Amino acid sequence: TSLVVQPFASLIGKVGRHCPRVLINRERVGEADSDSDDSDEYTLQSFLRGNARDGGFVFGQRGKRDVLYLGDCDDGVQELCEILGWKEDLDKLKRM
Repeated sequence: TSLVVQPFASLIGKVGRHCPRVLINRERVGEADSDSDDSDEYTLQSFLRGNARDGGFVFGQRGKRDVLYLGDCDDGVQELCEILGWKEDLDKLKRM
């Protein structure tokens, strides 16, 4: 996964506190510990320790801005574009 490679590993913490975040991946990664303070600070070291205490994803009821799509990236992007009404735009890009 790109969440263990820089610069992607630090992107999770680069967005504002109220910005929605979407993880499209085949498995759950980068989640905050259940006792996380949900700070904006995210470090690669916390991810590599097996948790994302410093601002990791919070999926489910407790999380209000993080969305998880379990599956292939192409399928996730396709579904997201369909939901947002961007299917035609995506199809045009695919033909380029």
